[in-house]
Amino acid sequence: MLPSHSNFSGKIHGGHILNLMDQVVFACASKHSGNYCVTESVNRVDFLPPVEVENYLIIPKLPTTSLIL
Repeated sequence: MLPSHSNFSGKIHGGHILNLMDQVVFACASKHSGNYCVTESVNRVDFLPPVEVENYLIIPKLPTTSLIL
């Protein structure tokens, strides 16, 4: 995580983390389905420990459900 992604206290903005999560999900869903995919909704996100500048953030690819129309 870079300083440009942080707030005044050195914590990474939650919106930036959500953006990264959405990019991972898009890549996995598009590869799995062979189609262009979009995020329709997010039910819940819990930010437990804060992410600091220079921390690594690991986002596993664990889709729970998918709907292909």
